[in-house]
Amino acid sequence: MSESRRRLGTRDVWFRYDDGHPWVLRGVSFRIPHGQALALVGHNGAGKSTLVKLLWVLVSSVSGACQRGLAVLSL
Repeated sequence: MSESRRRLGTRDVWFRYDDGHPWVLRGVSFRIPHGQALALVGHNGAGKSTLVKLLWVLVSSVSGACQRGLAVLSL
């Protein structure tokens, strides 16, 4: 598999825990190429853990897509 195709990322991901709750993630997009690293930093409740859960399909977003390797997971 080509290293240029092995990556982790999101495209326009939106997430909230319930219809009555505020958006935790709004339009989040990023791409991490194979061999690169990314640090998630932010205040409590900023959505860091939620983003990781979305990438590993532990929760489902309202809209957008997550990519792990060659698989694009439309949410």
